[in-house]
Amino acid sequence: MISLAEEVVCIKCKTTYSPSQIVGTLGDRTATLTDLRRGIVGRTEASGRANRMWTRVTGRIERPDISSRIDALRGWTFHCPADEPHAVDGNAGLAFPVAIVGRSGASKSHFVPAIPWEVKVLGSLDPLDIVLQEPIWKTEDAPDLGPDISEIFVEHRVPPATKADEVGVRGPYTYRLFVQRGRDREKLLSLYLFDAPGEFFEKIEVIADQSPYLLLARSVIVLLDPSDLVDTRGQERLLTTNEKNIALSDSADLVNRIADAFKQTYAVDDFPVPVCFVLAKADAIDTRFGWSGETASVIEEAREHPGQLGRILRDASDRARDACRDLGLDRIVRSIEAQYPSELTRFALASATSQSVSSSGSDRAWEDPVPNGVGLALLQLLSMTGVLDEPSGEL
Repeated sequence: MISLAEEVVCIKCKTTYSPSQIVGTLGDRTATLTDLRRGIVGRTEASGRANRMWTRVTGRIERPDISSRIDALRGWTFHCPADEPHAVDGNAGLAFPVAIVGRSGASKSHFVPAIPWEVKVLGSLDPLDIVLQEPIWKTEDAPDLGPDISEIFVEHRVPPATKADEVGVRGPYTYRLFVQRGRDREKLLSLYLFDAPGEFFEKIEVIADQSPYLLLARSVIVLLDPSDLVDTRGQERLLTTNEKNIALSDSADLVNRIADAFKQTYAVDDFPVPVCFVLAKADAIDTRFGWSGETASVIEEAREHPGQLGRILRDASDRARDACRDLGLDRIVRSIEAQYPSELTRFALASATSQSVSSSGSDRAWEDPVPNGVGLALLQLLSMTGVLDEPSGEL
């Protein structure tokens, strides 16, 4: 498994750099990101070394309070060390790039903005001391999920569907993720969300072009579209057996191609990063599985059984996997279990909006879209990275 590390992602270089390689500039002053971070969060407040560093990177002699130090650093810009440097963010913390993969129609355009809406705005993981915030630094051309979030969850409008031939990675959308639990208690992560179309795993030339993005991913969410796999609410007619079998075959092929692409890109025999398979649009599926209450159930059980969050999340994943089997998706589950290491694989059911689209004339809209299960998928990934590790008996 690839562990998280202090890294900065350069989307233009399609690679990561250590903070010591990132150069900050403010006027005629320069400093590495490592030195600047020490200037902000250095714990040796009274040491001469810390004072000298603060003076060198900020031009000030005195050692002011933390808010003044942050204000003094507000104007700094950061660049990667490439021959033609690109602007990057200067946010501290463990880099956590997550690729959200799914075919056109799998609700990626809803699921990706649903992550910050559920986790940041609704605070679904706050009871576990996991908090999402906007980053301190953003490059001027950084992709922004704000318009998508507003369109779906504030204005309740349906964004246009992404066409299958619009192949390319969208993002990264950057956020700060604070995890105040585990053996080291407080951890700070830089969350990078990539929207990766499933179609780019279908052709070798496209995989070759997009493979640098795969190397950036430290975790993956694969969205499975149930629309062609099972009968869902609101569909015009029941699916035929042949239609379901074709869809099952296509989904199993996607599962296998994703595994193959990552293995070849990383040059390894086993899938190298944590992955959560999410059956999307769960609100439209008739199932006995109480998927909509899973996040609350996990949180409640974690509070009742301190130190057991990892086990609780594995149990939740097993329930979601069994629900997929009960829905007739055993062929897909078997492909997943054959291609992905069990210790790096989880399952979940989720919905980005918890409701179907209502139509009125030419307008398509939601009444009150609320994501559910989206944060749980992110929580499953965090658990597999080891970020949530905690000694028994400590919440």
